[in-house]
Amino acid sequence: MTKSRGIRVRRGTRTEWVAEQQGRHFCGCGCGESIPLRPEHFNAGIPAYLLGHNSRAANPNPRQEPVPRQPCECGCGQPAASGKRFVTGHNSQGRPYSAETRRKLSDAKLGVLNPRYGKKPANYRGWYRTPDGYIMRRVTGHPFAPLGKMFEHRLVVERHLRKTDPASQYLIEVDGVLYLRPEIQIHHMDGVKDHNSVGNLHPMTVSEHTRWHQAHRHPHK
Repeated sequence: MTKSRGIRVRRGTRTEWVAEQQGRHFCGCGCGESIPLRPEHFNAGIPAYLLGHNSRAANPNPRQEPVPRQPCECGCGQPAASGKRFVTGHNSQGRPYSAETRRKLSDAKLGVLNPRYGKKPANYRGWYRTPDGYIMRRVTGHPFAPLGKMFEHRLVVERHLRKTDPASQYLIEVDGVLYLRPEIQIHHMDGVKDHNSVGNLHPMTVSEHTRWHQAHRHPHK
């Protein structure tokens, strides 16, 4: 016994049917918009409503008695969906709070009155790993970090040079504070991008970094 393959039609019939019937069938909610037909509607049938418009109809299910639509209980005057008390998102507006109570509730969550004011989230770490594998730190007041973020390896070298070699050519003074020059590159000696110990980091100019990699090319496998 073979399985049924459905209605057998000649090639192109569905496409011709869509072209012929397109624009002749309208949404049953009364909005006046036509239902866009697709080839699968040839066998599955034409939908009665556009997507999401069934709730607009007075009686979306003819087999049941329609539920009358009531005005939203928040007081906005808009009609809620059938069987609903509020328009979507208006339920919080219907709470019986006076204007003075609403003001007090708002003031109780501002500034130092907020119990979370000045506290960092429990999962706050102050750093994250970039897709390239480097560690990015959040910093404040750094002249070369306008977005408040800087690579950890640059911060480590910067602090190390301040203490050990303030006259280093890799540093520049800004407003009386020494910072690592933005054009200086930091090389990880072992190639591990998140290994940011001082002994593994070496500051280089762009030309020095290029020459180092040319002299230490990995052998082809």
